[in-house]
Amino acid sequence: MHFSHPSAVGRTEHIPRSARFLRRVIAAGAVLWCASFAAASVLSALHAHPAAVAAARLFFAPVCHQDPARSFMLFGVPLSVCNRCAGVYIAFTLTFLSFPLVERFSGRVNLSACAFGALLLPMLLDYALDVAGVFSNSAMTRAGSGALAGVGLAIFFYRAIGTFTPASIRSLFTRQPLTSAPRPPS
Repeated sequence: MHFSHPSAVGRTEHIPRSARFLRRVIAAGAVLWCASFAAASVLSALHAHPAAVAAARLFFAPVCHQDPARSFMLFGVPLSVCNRCAGVYIAFTLTFLSFPLVERFSGRVNLSACAFGALLLPMLLDYALDVAGVFSNSAMTRAGSGALAGVGLAIFFYRAIGTFTPASIRSLFTRQPLTSAPRPPS
């Protein structure tokens, strides 16, 4: 059984079942990821064992600097990720979850390389100009520029996953190429 949806010009687009499944897995993972970075704050508010709070924060240490001065607070405790990371993750999740609805009402949404770069540029500028001392960024500029990047990443991944087929997904986990062209005789 194949799923199709109308595109902006009235045609239907075939979306392989494997791609729909992968989109659901990524959506669930993104929701869980966002819920997880609030876990340390929630556990602390519930007076959980300090080791549990530390473990919840430690989980995100490899992907974020976790500077409490640059993190939003929940229940008086900093989130396990900084403002910029929170913006990226929340925007990615909300965009990825809402994208099927957006496409249903507005047709197929594509993101050009220039548009993708334009969504990443504010985050890069916010960081670079702060480091260079040109201006001092704030929690809102960090979160907002991160959110723009999250929107771009979500659209990119949503579109890319729509092209996956069972063979292309299998090829991610094997060393064999998708198709092998016959070699010319030597």
